Amino acid sequence: MERSKFFSRSVLCLLIVVLFELACLSPKPCIAVSFSGFTSFTKTVDRFTLAANVPNTLVGVFSKSQTVAALSLLEQDKLEEARETMAQTILTLAVLDIGGGLVLPIVEKIVNYVKTDPGFANTRIAFRNLNEVLKREFGKPGGTNIDQNAIQKAKEAVNNKFKLDIDSFPRLSKVGKAVTKVTKWFKATSVLEILGPLTDTVSIGFNIWGLVTAIRENDPIGIATNTLGIAGGLVGLSTFVAAVVTGSAILGPIGALVGAFLGLVATFVELFFAPRYDKAAVEIYKQRLGELRKVRDACKDRIDQRMEFLELAGSPYSDVYVINQAGCISTVRKFDMEMKDFVTESKTSFYDRTFRAHIIEVWPEAQEEILDDQYLEIGSYNFLGSPLMPSSTDGSLTIEHGMVGFDFYGKFKPGTDYGGVHVFVDSDIVSNPDFELRGIEIDTAMQYGARANSPDIAQNDVISIGDYKNLRKKQDLDTYEDLEERVEIQVKTRFGYDCLNINGMIGKFESEYENKLAANLGDGGNVLSFQGITRDRSDIKGVFFDSKLGVLKYYHGQDRDTHSLGTVRNVGLLNGSPFDDHVILYSANFKVVQIGGSNVYEFNCDDLAVVSSEPRQFQIIDHSTDSPKLNLITTSPEITANDVILQNRKLKVFDTTGQSPKRIFEVLLETASTANLLINNANSRPINLEHINPVLITGERRALNFRVTERSINYPGGEKNDILFLKWRINQERNYDSYHINMQGGIDYVVISDKYLLEPCGIDGESVALILRHGGFKGGSASALIRIDTQPGSFGNGFYVYLWSTEKIINEYGDVLYEIPSTGYFDQINLYDRYIEVTRETLNTGIETNEDLLVH
Repeated sequence: MERSKFFSRSVLCLLIVVLFELACLSPKPCIAVSFSGFTSFTKTVDRFTLAANVPNTLVGVFSKSQTVAALSLLEQDKLEEARETMAQTILTLAVLDIGGGLVLPIVEKIVNYVKTDPGFANTRIAFRNLNEVLKREFGKPGGTNIDQNAIQKAKEAVNNKFKLDIDSFPRLSKVGKAVTKVTKWFKATSVLEILGPLTDTVSIGFNIWGLVTAIRENDPIGIATNTLGIAGGLVGLSTFVAAVVTGSAILGPIGALVGAFLGLVATFVELFFAPRYDKAAVEIYKQRLGELRKVRDACKDRIDQRMEFLELAGSPYSDVYVINQAGCISTVRKFDMEMKDFVTESKTSFYDRTFRAHIIEVWPEAQEEILDDQYLEIGSYNFLGSPLMPSSTDGSLTIEHGMVGFDFYGKFKPGTDYGGVHVFVDSDIVSNPDFELRGIEIDTAMQYGARANSPDIAQNDVISIGDYKNLRKKQDLDTYEDLEERVEIQVKTRFGYDCLNINGMIGKFESEYENKLAANLGDGGNVLSFQGITRDRSDIKGVFFDSKLGVLKYYHGQDRDTHSLGTVRNVGLLNGSPFDDHVILYSANFKVVQIGGSNVYEFNCDDLAVVSSEPRQFQIIDHSTDSPKLNLITTSPEITANDVILQNRKLKVFDTTGQSPKRIFEVLLETASTANLLINNANSRPINLEHINPVLITGERRALNFRVTERSINYPGGEKNDILFLKWRINQERNYDSYHINMQGGIDYVVISDKYLLEPCGIDGESVALILRHGGFKGGSASALIRIDTQPGSFGNGFYVYLWSTEKIINEYGDVLYEIPSTGYFDQINLYDRYIEVTRETLNTGIETNEDLLVH
């Protein structure tokens, strides 16, 4: 069980490390082909898209939100941005699903060797052969048995080639040292003992590398096969095959990630070969706006297109609705978009999911449409009074009387139970500035009928709002006592994991258009996303969101002025814009995902210190190339940088003003670059081991860089707790030296880290050793000695660090490697082995693994 847990951790951590490459894609322009061009490829997709029903968790709702964002970008002819959005989704799903695992120091290095070193050429060929077998077997028609033996033989061939290639490297080469090191991590005596788990780990990394290449080269088959390899490597072969064949979702903490991967394969295919909505037809509709029924029909056509996209993407859905833009114009009457189950007045998904007309008294001219069984209908039946519209023939003015349809049209996916709605609100066809648009009220909760508010009905809704700029102006805004009375766009969801995607501007950047939006997403893990906003917009400069108050604003203009859109409440995850966002984190377990911009994350320490007895936890996944800023706002002058520690990849903030330290909050950080810490907008410093403490200290932090000029360090007197950070110089010229460190009073720490000492120094426990001894030095006054032995067993060859008044040796995660006794002596200790033993336990902690899923 212990090894299975370790393997689970190492595999998932590898996804975080290597998938980060996807953030740097520069894809080539895609050559458009017909929709039928990938029909043969869908055979490969068909077999396993059924396994892509992601569980109703934050992972699932985020995946659905990203799919809708990609659809919005595609409809704006932003293919590269849509493709990048989905590539980033893979990375983010991995991080969200495992809660930000720690990176094992050896995994990435082994994968890089396999990818690039000529000595692993045979292994690379074996991996490609395995992928060909996967593609062949999973591409078989339904009802045909998958040959598990063929897959198993291909995997065994990879094992054999991998072992032969490893054996060809000298033991003291870089590859040989890496292999020696990985056996220590796996608690093995030889590579044979860990060959299976190591091969699977490297296989996933190799397939991720192949996936990156396939995306860059616009190769949908490569995308599919490499994604299959990733998903198949996450769980045992038998479990994976059974899930694909039966179409059942894979259970357990890894299941959501595997299901999402499978669904994303088809999404990538759609990004390359998706049929586009006919933009020319939209222009015709704009020119012939007087024929509102054709506008209505154009909206109806989008239902099938979006259902097809969701189907290909493997995104779970049951009911899809689109707005009838013909009813949005202010001159159209009887407009009501409140999606309630009126039972006798309109057909809905909530009460009776059948395409049959309801029985009501209607105008004779509307009877034909109402009896149309093809669509579900929501809201009122709208009619046009007598507007002056251009004729479709000679351009002259004519008077049009008639009905323009229901507020919303929809369809449900046959064979599905009701599980919430996908609602798409756009105004692109009626974006003529001469027309004001009506307000919208969307309420997806059942409030009428026998099944109203029934807790056994999962309602996982996705609301997507595009540009809706030409909102009508209400008169005498100053007379409204409540901002809610100014609202024009209202969204209410509840009872599930819901998404609100805002893909453009609501209203205009003018004061009379402020606070036009009010959304309440109800209970559950809900997502607010701005990923459908394109990077080439010049009006929107970024998003401001306060998770405590739900306040949402846009930045705009050269001076980044703010414009209040309104409020969005009960958000669990914010997926930011492509621009520079500012987010205030307050709500418990709040998460932020960013793929672009220079972003600021603000924490009010005073607020967070009093919200509960337990510290709140947050997660920030920022893959932008610009370093984000974490700004701590506090009225207490006593909170300093020493009150912030980086422990187990979590940034923890303490209040040390009382009798004992109190943890205020912690942030799980996943960043593409070094983040910066500020306190009250000042004194920016990088968030890394060199500047953030792995434990709380009250005194001074120093670094020993193993330079001749720094052979002696004396800390100031007093009883403060100090910390010493050992950092190896990459260009170290000497292979021996000695250093003397006096840390004075208090409880003092020395930090041993892999990234800054073990790896650059080449310490592997054999060719270069790390030794700790206590007492008996310099007349007995030194408390301990740390020796880096460059020639083990040969005294005098190495570096000696004599320590006075030092109490604890720790790793970079804050774990104690050794507590130095105040008196007595002890024989020398292999400090490298101790580091491996303690750090391994830290890296393995926190992942619950179902061992049945790890059959290797």
